[in-house]
Amino acid sequence: DVIFATQPKSPPDVTYIYKGTRTETPVVGALTTFELENHKHINDHFYVWIADHFGQIHRVLCDDKFTVHLLTLNTDVLDNSRLDTAATRSGDNKKCDNCIIRGSAESNGRIHFIKGRDIVEIDTNDTCAFYLNCGDCLNPRQATNDIVKCKWENGRCIAGESMDYCLPFVDVQKSGPFEGPDKGGQLLTLNGFDFGSAPANPWVKIGEQFCVIKVWSNSVIKCVVQGGDSREIKKVSLSFSDLKTDERRRRYRISTNGGMEIATYQYYPVEFHGVFPSYGPIAGGTHLKLFGLNIGSNNSESRYQLLGKSQDGEQVICDTFTMNSRSELACKTKQFGGAGPQSLNLFLEIGTTSYAASGSSEGSAELFVYRRNPLDIILAAASKLQVFFRGGRDNGIIFHGQNLDAAVDPRLEVVPFGYSVIVGTCSPNRTTIVCKAPSLIHQLGDDKSLNQPIHANMRLRMDNFVYEEKFRILTYHPNSTVNLANLDKAIIDPNGGTRVVIPGKNLSPLDKGDVTVLVYGMPCDISDITDTTIVCAAQLDPGTYEVEIAGVSDRTFRGSLVVLGNSTGMDWSVTIAIVLLLLALLITAVLVSFYYLRMRPKIEKNEPVVAFTPENDGYLHPDNERLLSTIPPDPEIIQQLSDWGLLMDFSCIQVGALIGKGQFGCVYRGVLKRDKMSEEEAVAVKTLQQRGYTTNDANVFLKEALRMKDFNHPNVLCLIGVSFDNNNSTDPMIIVPYMANGDLLAYIRNQDNTPTVKDLITFGANIAQGMSYLATQKFIHRDLAARNCMVGEDMIVRVADFGLSRDVYETSYYSSDNAKMKLPVKWMALESLIGGHYSHKSDVWSFGIVLWELMTRGCQPYPSVDNWEVHLWLKQGRRMLQPAYCPDALYKIMLQCWHEDPQERPTFAQLVKDVPNVIHTIEMATRNTVPQYVNA
Repeated sequence: DVIFATQPKSPPDVTYIYKGTRTETPVVGALTTFELENHKHINDHFYVWIADHFGQIHRVLCDDKFTVHLLTLNTDVLDNSRLDTAATRSGDNKKCDNCIIRGSAESNGRIHFIKGRDIVEIDTNDTCAFYLNCGDCLNPRQATNDIVKCKWENGRCIAGESMDYCLPFVDVQKSGPFEGPDKGGQLLTLNGFDFGSAPANPWVKIGEQFCVIKVWSNSVIKCVVQGGDSREIKKVSLSFSDLKTDERRRRYRISTNGGMEIATYQYYPVEFHGVFPSYGPIAGGTHLKLFGLNIGSNNSESRYQLLGKSQDGEQVICDTFTMNSRSELACKTKQFGGAGPQSLNLFLEIGTTSYAASGSSEGSAELFVYRRNPLDIILAAASKLQVFFRGGRDNGIIFHGQNLDAAVDPRLEVVPFGYSVIVGTCSPNRTTIVCKAPSLIHQLGDDKSLNQPIHANMRLRMDNFVYEEKFRILTYHPNSTVNLANLDKAIIDPNGGTRVVIPGKNLSPLDKGDVTVLVYGMPCDISDITDTTIVCAAQLDPGTYEVEIAGVSDRTFRGSLVVLGNSTGMDWSVTIAIVLLLLALLITAVLVSFYYLRMRPKIEKNEPVVAFTPENDGYLHPDNERLLSTIPPDPEIIQQLSDWGLLMDFSCIQVGALIGKGQFGCVYRGVLKRDKMSEEEAVAVKTLQQRGYTTNDANVFLKEALRMKDFNHPNVLCLIGVSFDNNNSTDPMIIVPYMANGDLLAYIRNQDNTPTVKDLITFGANIAQGMSYLATQKFIHRDLAARNCMVGEDMIVRVADFGLSRDVYETSYYSSDNAKMKLPVKWMALESLIGGHYSHKSDVWSFGIVLWELMTRGCQPYPSVDNWEVHLWLKQGRRMLQPAYCPDALYKIMLQCWHEDPQERPTFAQLVKDVPNVIHTIEMATRNTVPQYVNA
């Protein structure tokens, strides 16, 4: 690093060279060397200029023997006057104020300086080496009495015949970009020095095309590239000539001496496909993604604008961009200047070139619509504002208003008192936005054990439009839990059912629809939830049952429940009344039996009866206990079974474990071996309970089975046969294929199963195919529900109908005032509820409910609506909301199935096409986006 000075006592007139580059100011931390200065009036000594790390210039005296006094300087108190007094002609190791003379170095034509811990040697005979750029090299100053001639060669100044011009220096590494769109418009920047200030005939060329000059200075050239062929690589060349005046007011010529090649330039094609999303509010703030081919540039000076054009004029939609990749840009929309709504054709300006959106890539739009800002927003009274730390339900917070679909991705911003903002997701339509309260767990950090509620303010953000909720607050509660270890024994209610009380903590934010209680695999209807208890009712006999609770927290709770008889605590008078009643019944029974025995003396006594128990090694054996005689089914039905080859010998059936039980029937796993030569088949055996059924019950039971005899479809459960355990006279059993995964409702409710959204929609497609087949068979199901569908080991769903669900899922049916049979009202079409009309289109309504069951993992339909008021609720035009993770296309199908006019509902033949198309649409969308499948 060399410093040049024109006069001994004129430090400001200095040119600084640091690491080969001229700078306007000294570089802090750099110890520079010197320039020799000739003093004609002093014959026996001369001065040398040096600089310290503060950038100050100092003069050091040298004697005529080229002896220099080397100084270790105390830079804290260094100044020029002390240096002048410290420099002497002799006296090695002589001490002086604020400095120590460390010694001198003497050599033939060489001087040595200390630089840090290094010794720097300067050859005073090679004066040209002191000049580090071409301008100084052409005008060397005299360091001795001799005149020096220098020339610039290979980037350094050496002794030789002088040149008459200097080449400009272009820093290619700091210049560019050397690539751009084939339509031109790219701004090319050349950085360096010695470009001149008013050059003659300057030009920059890309191949044979002139680059339009915009800026020309001694260190920077900027020009706009014209269009070119993307199939060829072009040379970048520079040409100019000028005279330059250096710092010492000496003039020299700089020139390219014709065309000077700098680098190469590559053109590339550019296409603008469109944006996503395609709409946003007039307020602006919509986050857009722009898609295309080579629309991204590494040039920070590239000028971008997204314009929207219509008949009414032009709107700048975005003018600030982020480059996500070569093919994707991101920006945020500006506020619309007009009244709106307004649909705009899109154009992307890159530099001076405009590209119209083509809409050629999937998921991108060539138009952008400014929609009207939302109006009249209110927080619905039904909003669930008591939530847990883990967050709220998907549809817990509801806003009503106008134009609520202005933004594609509205967000619920929650500000808990004392914590930072958290954001929840929302689902909008034109008049309603449904949001989920976000989890507070991350914000709590080490305070997760906090046991006090936390209040929070809310605001609804739709891009730049924000609605502040000023009247109501959101309250977070500690997460709830239940304690099944302290479950009290349940007592059977004399009026029917068993009341089960489940203790817990922080339960008050829960709704009945949030929690599922299963006792022995059967739903327990929840009647009340307090902060410390969940109360439900189920039809149970005395015994011990497994209890399973889901929805209270992120995990499933399991425990045991003991059910006792109802005698405990009974009033004494009631006990006496019951005893007297039983005694009267007993006397009546004795009299009737006596009369019966006298009239039928030939009736065989002590007739053996078969007991149905799962503990007898899988076989049915006679029991010595005398039971009430059963009346055999209709002989005509038995004859039909025989004629159709459905009557099976009971000895072929091995009955195993109990897999389902209801009030009137049981289902056992079994093995069927038709004969000695055939292989064993896994089957399910449905029976009636021994006590309490009549001949009519048995006949209805068999007729339901006979409906299945002609069914032959992979998505419909077929009938294998019917058997009787006592010489074809009593206790009918229906034999069907064994479905390893049980009924569909139990499968999707089981938290151990993790079907994806695609799996759930596939189940729906299976059911649609089965129902389409039944429609061709002129069969109206009347009771289509998830509980009435079975899941095989192959994960194929089959439609079933043999009365099992009406028994096992007793709480899903409702006894109407004008009908003896129980009706599945929450699955029934409106015309069926009001007028009792059934058709294939009423089955289509039920299919829509099944789709909703699938997407909610088995939630009860209309959870907040009582059975008796369902038809009133539906007549008002109300329908269930779209479940979380439910694709829009599938929810649209649900709404079509729930059309009030049966003729407007789709057919099952159409649903067989529409439901799988939802899966196809999702799969196509995921090819261009990050996968969004989650476990529902």
